[in-house]
Amino acid sequence: MCTIDFFLPDDLQPPVLFYYHLTEFHQNHRKYVTSLDGSQLKGKSVSRGSVKDSCFPVTSSRRDGGEEKVIYPCGAIANSIFNDTFADPQRLLGPDADQPVPYAMSRTGIASDLDKELYRPTTYPVPPGPGDNDSAVIVPPPNWAERFPRGYHSGNMFNPAEDEAFMVWMRTAASPSFAKLAMRNSDEVMVRGMYRLQVFSRKF
Repeated sequence: MCTIDFFLPDDLQPPVLFYYHLTEFHQNHRKYVTSLDGSQLKGKSVSRGSVKDSCFPVTSSRRDGGEEKVIYPCGAIANSIFNDTFADPQRLLGPDADQPVPYAMSRTGIASDLDKELYRPTTYPVPPGPGDNDSAVIVPPPNWAERFPRGYHSGNMFNPAEDEAFMVWMRTAASPSFAKLAMRNSDEVMVRGMYRLQVFSRKF
């Protein structure tokens, strides 16, 4: 975790939009841009053979010599999702800045209506609980191991139709330097003052 203090010199009227900015990340590489399966993201149970064509090189996984299983969501774009997270900014009050006032921000409303139409819950069968991985037909992308350390089950199944940060990431940028919307507040003024922001950095 890192902490960033910043001064806001003037009130910001809503909507207040919070972006993260990346440099030297080539989402525009021709092999990266095409490394996804649109049918899989729309909920279809796409076969291992199909994803090998559409999602190379992140297509399937074999663990401990077991059966080869489809990666869901497959492809390099999903596998490399930006996974740092941000706490709500806090306005610092009091003589020692010891009376923080949160400025609430939402993680919904950040994806476009067009993007929302591209995603549906999966129809792949999912094990009922953790520990049933032998019966699973899909596995998370390799870089999602921290989020899903024991794989998917009915209690934690990833649903792209509900994850707007995922939708934003999957809309690839045209240049290697880009910004993506992470949070917003559509109703409240962000008043002038000193703020503190906590960033939670995660490693793939």
